[in-house]
Amino acid sequence: MVETLGDYRFGAEISESTHRRFLEDFDLYLKTGGLPAVIDAQRSGGNWRDTILDIYKTCENDFARYFGIENTNLFGRALSAVAANIGSPSKMSQVIKVDAPGYKKVADILARLDLWKLVIKVEQIGRAPEQLNFPPKRYVYDSGVLNYLRFRGRPDLAISMVEDALQILEGEKTLV
Repeated sequence: MVETLGDYRFGAEISESTHRRFLEDFDLYLKTGGLPAVIDAQRSGGNWRDTILDIYKTCENDFARYFGIENTNLFGRALSAVAANIGSPSKMSQVIKVDAPGYKKVADILARLDLWKLVIKVEQIGRAPEQLNFPPKRYVYDSGVLNYLRFRGRPDLAISMVEDALQILEGEKTLV
């Protein structure tokens, strides 16, 4: 793949089989992410989803040592809220209701997740200095962890299957 992309010139055609392989590899990256232990598990035929869960649990245990076991649910809520609202402005009320116990801890929790690089915080900047009060956007640090948090219990989606999915949808329309 690296050789194919290295030799590629804008406007040149890529074979259908190469394109399909790129899509399938990209699908795999979106599902598994880029964490070395997860990649190793996937390549060796191991259960890479369990590896993601193990990494998540390790981070959760670190969080419990820092914030206390009684606040562990806020760790999951914070990461899940970031995953659910990825690319959108990130507000503390997406983690927990404003009037709920624990709301006052959310700012510290998100700051810690930013510091630990589990969440990537991107400040939004307006055109003028008075427009600097937009909520930041936050992103989960790895696509495999994002996939775990956002799509648990749902069937895997695949970019390489989009064409087939469109054909299925068109077929359903004709049946109705």
